[in-house]
Amino acid sequence: MNDVNNWNITIKAGETLRETFKLKNDDGSPVKLTGATGVCQIRKNARSAEALASPSLTVIDADNGEMKVELAAAISRTLPTTGVSITQEDAWVWDAFITYSDGTVECLWDGEFRVRPRVTQNE
Repeated sequence: MNDVNNWNITIKAGETLRETFKLKNDDGSPVKLTGATGVCQIRKNARSAEALASPSLTVIDADNGEMKVELAAAISRTLPTTGVSITQEDAWVWDAFITYSDGTVECLWDGEFRVRPRVTQNE
């Protein structure tokens, strides 16, 4: 149903992540999201007990299957980075699930969430 599936992303620590996407049925029609809720988490690995962050996953247009995932800059700044160069990335894992109004649960995506260190420190 969804064309996001495996979603690998890279951000700079302290950067706002804000992406919108549309869910479509196999026939290309939008998935109806009325009453749907979503959850998304970033962890060090799939078995980590504690989430590093929980980006918001929000329905923004239920009739047209449109959603938004967002991680505030203040939160992304707290994500661990070990790099001493601006090109070094720390790779974490993330996924997102949606619960439809009928109780059906579906994984929207999973993948790597990579974070590069920031240089500017006095914000």
